[in-house]
Amino acid sequence: MDTLIQQVLSGNATVGDLRRVNRVYAQKQRRVAQYTGEYTNGRRTLE
Repeated sequence: MDTLIQQVLSGNATVGDLRRVNRVYAQKQRRVAQYTGEYTNGRRTLE
């Protein structure tokens, strides 16, 4: 990931690089939303 950040900052990132980052970020967001829903709906506990 550090390499990609360096590419973006230097202006050398490709569209494919940025799409990959967006896809991974979206996957992580969905996972967080899923777990958040499970905790707030009582299916999981923090204990």
